[in-house]
Amino acid sequence: MTMQQRQQWRTTSCIYLVPERNRKLNITAYTPQLVSFGPFHHGLASLRPMEEHKHRALLHFLRRACKPLSEFVAAMEGAAEQLEGMYQGLPAEWRDRRRLVRLMVLDGCFMLEVVRAATATAENDYHVDDPVFGWHGAVNTIPYVRRDMLLIENQLPLLVLLKLITVESGRPDPSGIKRQVLKFLSPSTQLMDDVVPEGLHPLQLFRWSRVAEQRSTLVPATNPGDVPSHQHQLDQVPAEAEQRSDISAMDLRDAGIHLRKLSSKKISDIRLAGHVLSLPTLTVNELTEPIFVNLVAFKRLHVGLSSPFRLTAYLFFMSKVVKTAEDVAFLSSKGIIRNALDDGHKVAELFARMSADLHVYPPEEGGRLVILHQQLEKYCQEKWRIWRAHIARTYFRSPWAPLSLAGSVFFLTMTAANNIYNVLRVRH
Repeated sequence: MTMQQRQQWRTTSCIYLVPERNRKLNITAYTPQLVSFGPFHHGLASLRPMEEHKHRALLHFLRRACKPLSEFVAAMEGAAEQLEGMYQGLPAEWRDRRRLVRLMVLDGCFMLEVVRAATATAENDYHVDDPVFGWHGAVNTIPYVRRDMLLIENQLPLLVLLKLITVESGRPDPSGIKRQVLKFLSPSTQLMDDVVPEGLHPLQLFRWSRVAEQRSTLVPATNPGDVPSHQHQLDQVPAEAEQRSDISAMDLRDAGIHLRKLSSKKISDIRLAGHVLSLPTLTVNELTEPIFVNLVAFKRLHVGLSSPFRLTAYLFFMSKVVKTAEDVAFLSSKGIIRNALDDGHKVAELFARMSADLHVYPPEEGGRLVILHQQLEKYCQEKWRIWRAHIARTYFRSPWAPLSLAGSVFFLTMTAANNIYNVLRVRH
């Protein structure tokens, strides 16, 4: 591989076709169900009904912009070579740049209209009952558009949206368009005013919102004998971890580890301080698996990602903690898992599937999240801790329980003392 090739792959290609060996593991996870973005799935029979709505969106966009289609096409043509280079393995028929440019304009206008309608960041001149852009669409259509926007083969470069809004408004706003798209993909993500999201397309932008910024830490315990003894950053999964036994959420509870939810949604923001393990909240629904599977696929295929192993480490860790329906119920009671599937067994099976094909990494490359799991494992294997936790759960559930127990002990002590006194008195 030449230096030129390495540089090209690091800076140009960012949208990929999933290798067949990975696709076979989850046939439907990489295929859009409602709408195509970009060339890879354009023209599929199952997606054709949405093409009509794309053309409606284009007309609305042009009418509001008060500018002819030719201006947007000309701007896109200026970036055609760059856009073509972003798709690795682009089929020959899409190397006709005129055809590619027309598709970029059409799909870009549709994506912009969807994002703006859903986030109320622009005038909405669609009817309230519009099947895509109205209230009906917000409930019944937009969630599936969002899902399809997060598939690795169904990506549209954010450069397309930037070109469109630059012609529309007369000024480029790369940070603004990234914020709009991220608000659509992850409404709960809060950004500081001076933070610029990073990503070349929606999937990478969403990944950034989950794994970037602050690094997760394993906070050192303050008491001797507590689980952690050093501070660690949680990243990679070492190969030796495959041979370790599993410590589930119920095992942690039985050993006296308290689980709490974090306000953060960063998937690697797992913290352990003393006997308290804090985990970010995760909503589990029918979209969870395809989103995670595509994030993992992007990590594998894209060269030069920052923090490339955090997602893998998180899925590895959660697959150990979530083994049974009882684990799911316990984590749900703590607010750590929001189970929209209504079946704990399905959630446990989902984590097992998502972690089945994970690659692990040698210990010298990190393994910090597994260090946490190993420490928890060692902690849980100490029988006296399990006994102490059982006593605490059984006899100290309410604030009055210690007083009640103390009263009972006092009563038994006094009763025994009285009996001994009576026996001694009779003997004398």
